[in-house]
Amino acid sequence: MNSPRGVIYLDGTNGAGKSSLAQAIQRRVPNTKIIHCTYRFGKVMWHYHLAALRRCLKHAEHGLAILDRNWISEEIYAHFYRNGTSWPHQGRILQKLLLKHGVITVLCLLNEKLAQEQVEKHRKKDYHSPQFVTMPVEISARYWNLWHGMMDVAQTKTYVDDLIYSGGMCRRPNCLKYEITGEGQNIDEYIDNVLELLDYNRTTQYPRALEIDNRNIAGHLRTAKWMMIGDKVNHPNWTKCWPFMIHANSTLFIAEAMHQLNCAEENFMWTNADCPELHINQIRELKPSIQIIALGGKTHTKLATYKIPHETIPHPSYGRRFMGLPSWTNELKAVLAS
Repeated sequence: MNSPRGVIYLDGTNGAGKSSLAQAIQRRVPNTKIIHCTYRFGKVMWHYHLAALRRCLKHAEHGLAILDRNWISEEIYAHFYRNGTSWPHQGRILQKLLLKHGVITVLCLLNEKLAQEQVEKHRKKDYHSPQFVTMPVEISARYWNLWHGMMDVAQTKTYVDDLIYSGGMCRRPNCLKYEITGEGQNIDEYIDNVLELLDYNRTTQYPRALEIDNRNIAGHLRTAKWMMIGDKVNHPNWTKCWPFMIHANSTLFIAEAMHQLNCAEENFMWTNADCPELHINQIRELKPSIQIIALGGKTHTKLATYKIPHETIPHPSYGRRFMGLPSWTNELKAVLAS
């Protein structure tokens, strides 16, 4: 394997070995940068987390980057301390970008016994960080459930809920768990496994998607079954914007519909028809089985010009204004079932 490049995203409860694992990887791999997210910029957390991820992606052009905490921490800690997050679909939207760049997510876990030991350990200290003031065992349990999943049916509000009640992150590609009493007992072997999966994830991706400045593409080639095609990037400079990457407007509308249908993000790629690189044609050559979904009449017309077979549903902006979420969601459901 060449010198590792890419991004590893670590998240988990305090005391689960996250920092120790990050430092072990940094000692092992030259030119590794660790970027740690804290609870800052609470009113613009979405932009803070996106900026941290972009810093990691920039470093990953020539080295290895470790993102220590991000959207998962926001959802889980907000669930207990702030009456829920203001960005319930943040993780689903960011997942498009994580998939694009072949990011590996590692969830660091504590079982109930070890979580309780952490409580006792921190009670002896002269200070108490907020996450240990109340409910540390409950927080650990939510991370545990996020990995292992739950089989009972519950109403889901956030992307973490969706992942828990669809079987957990253990069923998702590009995800690994880390436990001090398990994988941590042979950390060198574990790091080998992480780097091997990272390399596999990048080598099986559509090559141009790995370029940080190639913005008009998202998702991962290996896992995608469908490709959603918008009409154009709503930005004066198309190189500055990823497709459907904002926690508002059409992007949020689509995320809410996919949440209702319990869609797995790894099953989708995203681009726009008005694209100088013509990603659609290149991806169809690499994966002829991928099914194309055109969003709106303008996209349909463009794809018809290219003679690309596809299904068409109303554009989400039209859906928001004139159809409502339930009706538009049914249109998407019908196409996905066809």
